Amino acid sequence: READLDRRLFDDTLKQLERRGLLVKDGTLVDATIIEQARGEKREDGTSTRDPEASFTKKGGESYHGYKGHIAADRSGIVTDYRFSDAAPHDSNFIDELTRREKKMVVADSAYRSVERERRLRRRGVCCAIAFRRQRGRPDLPPLLKRLNRMIASVRAVVEHPFAWMRAMGYRRVRYRGRRRNELDFALNLVAYNWKRSLSLSSAAG
Repeated sequence: READLDRRLFDDTLKQLERRGLLVKDGTLVDATIIEQARGEKREDGTSTRDPEASFTKKGGESYHGYKGHIAADRSGIVTDYRFSDAAPHDSNFIDELTRREKKMVVADSAYRSVERERRLRRRGVCCAIAFRRQRGRPDLPPLLKRLNRMIASVRAVVEHPFAWMRAMGYRRVRYRGRRRNELDFALNLVAYNWKRSLSLSSAAG
């Protein structure tokens, strides 16, 4: 952890997968997930066992405590970059960092859409395939935007696979106290997922 080997292992894995021709460089897909932390308990002296670096957020009307993992993936489902934060920052806070090198297309759900972000992507010549939101005061999206959202959803579905795999492997909650320890754990899970995904891709190609 002190030597930042998690980032090095992640980057070295990507280099090896690229040498094997497994990266599909025709778009960046972005997503985030909440990884819960125990809320802690109050001690008799008034202090708490709560992780001081975790934070609260709301999703779907429910309150969550913990951290967030933010990822970028290519069209094949390989995770190409990541960020790790406490739970409070909005998902969209990290999409610009995660897509800064993308030259073709950015794909994400409607939480990431903004007029300014779409404008910036177009100036770079990048297709903005971020799902549309229903405008305030309107009961629903127009039929054309609904069709576009279905197309976007079919493309972005692959970026949900890493989180689904990690949960299936038992990574449903963080294992440690503190952001940095949990960031390392998150990164190592991504490294493991990328190798697992690469085996599936190699088998399909073979």
